Amino acid sequence: MNLHGGGPFSLQGEALWNANLDMLAAADRNMDGVVTISDLWLLAKGIFFLPGNYLLTHLLMHMPDVAIFWEIDAGSLYGFWAGAWSVLGWMIAIGVALPAFGGMAIASERISRILNSLRFLEVLGLLVLVLLPFLLSIFMVESGTLNRNMLDTALILAFLAEIALVLFYWRKLRR
Repeated sequence: MNLHGGGPFSLQGEALWNANLDMLAAADRNMDGVVTISDLWLLAKGIFFLPGNYLLTHLLMHMPDVAIFWEIDAGSLYGFWAGAWSVLGWMIAIGVALPAFGGMAIASERISRILNSLRFLEVLGLLVLVLLPFLLSIFMVESGTLNRNMLDTALILAFLAEIALVLFYWRKLRR
């Protein structure tokens, strides 16, 4: 086994991470053909273990020497260390999110005053400009014509629309 160049250990980690992301996107998580309450439990479990599994698969893919030293392999996913790192990751995420949401609550009052001063059609035009790329991507998924380039284009359009929104209303936001 090649300990310094990734090798099969790195490919195993990458395959595990891709499979984990695919499972998070699936509604029938246990693949028994029926969506049941156990699928909801598996989804909650997958979301909870996401930070820890990400860290462990990152070690498998990019630092195989460290993974071998700590005896981390495919069986480590959804295990004790994945759970411990997930708890720490979610605590950090909540610790960052709470102050951010507090600041957003203060800003939302100012934004609501701005939106009240705008005309109705102006607000409707902004919503269409921002939401159109996301609606386009949802349509592509539903119609089965989704490919990577179309989704990337839709997300880039949404990002540019939000930049245009901020730049266009910068003066009103500063008041």
